[in-house]
Amino acid sequence: MIVFVCGSLSAQLRSIELLDDNIFPTVEALPNGDHVSFRSSRIVKYDSNLNEKDLAVIPFPYDHISYDQYTIGHDGYYYLYYGFNLMFDSVGVLMKMSSSGDIVWENDSLKKRGQNLTFYGESKLVQYGNDVFVFDLFRESVTDTSRYGVTHLDAQTGEVKSFNMIDMPLSFFNSGRAFYNEKWYFPASLDMAGGNEGMLVFDVDGSYNYKPSGFPAGSIIATTHDGIFSIDTQYGTPKDFSQLNKVNFDVSLQNSYSLVPTNKYPNDNFSLKINNGVFSDKYGIILQGNYSITDTLWPNEDPWIGQMNPENGNIVWDTVFENGQYDYPILSCNGEQVFMKVVKDYYELKFEELNFNTVLSDDKIEEKQTELKIYPNPT
Repeated sequence: MIVFVCGSLSAQLRSIELLDDNIFPTVEALPNGDHVSFRSSRIVKYDSNLNEKDLAVIPFPYDHISYDQYTIGHDGYYYLYYGFNLMFDSVGVLMKMSSSGDIVWENDSLKKRGQNLTFYGESKLVQYGNDVFVFDLFRESVTDTSRYGVTHLDAQTGEVKSFNMIDMPLSFFNSGRAFYNEKWYFPASLDMAGGNEGMLVFDVDGSYNYKPSGFPAGSIIATTHDGIFSIDTQYGTPKDFSQLNKVNFDVSLQNSYSLVPTNKYPNDNFSLKINNGVFSDKYGIILQGNYSITDTLWPNEDPWIGQMNPENGNIVWDTVFENGQYDYPILSCNGEQVFMKVVKDYYELKFEELNFNTVLSDDKIEEKQTELKIYPNPT
């Protein structure tokens, strides 16, 4: 383990610890301290010390194709999915796998879920209780705009219960989702044909409601007990601007914070494009983006990291990594610890702890509360 102590950089970032220099791609930190990494036909698990725990090689029923979507369900199982077009038919393959790598069931017959539907290359899947829902983007003809369809499956058996097209404006889901009070929130942006920015609010019973927001829905990074945090970036010439929105569960805007570097970067001709963010119960909101000065002919983008207090939207610390240091970082968080993936390197970032009252809503805790009918004081 290599520890970079950041005394000269800022007192707010205490250290950057290199945990591993050859980690498997797309690693995710789990609340129990483990880490899981997924890519196409392989799953790798690591313990809290990044010792490899097990490796699952996933079979696939079709040649030259492998899973490209996965989620860890409320039940702790992995759900892996791939949708594609085969002989003028939209095909979906869904697998349920235990955390130890055992295949529980596989459904490779998600065909003909509607007449004349062409899979359009985007899917999301969620699981709760005895139900799994798969959202696919379809086209009904070559000239038609795209719409989402949802396949409802039994989580115990993999049997398809229903398939329906969703009656919502012509929109595309953004990244991230929220879950609160037995409802998922999917942020959606306009497509080329129009539509409305907003969120699809999808209940665990399969009912739904699309709520236009009147403001950019953005990409969801965290769900708290009093709202949803989402990031929106407006791309412009020569500058990009980003903001963080806190959204109520009725999809009204609670607060909006412009994301501006601190005054140690005095140049007004800056561009800041936020790529991802995480919520830590210890450190607040940690944001990652690209920073550049736009008054040059060929502006260079450098990685930017910022720490925000979720109570007031203040950026209490930030820095720009220059000269190719930590290029293309991806953040993850297990609820407290913050990790950063850079190519094959995997770091832990340790910040000064912040005092705030905002509480992260853990959907697995929400599920247990629902099952046990426990309704604690919301504070």
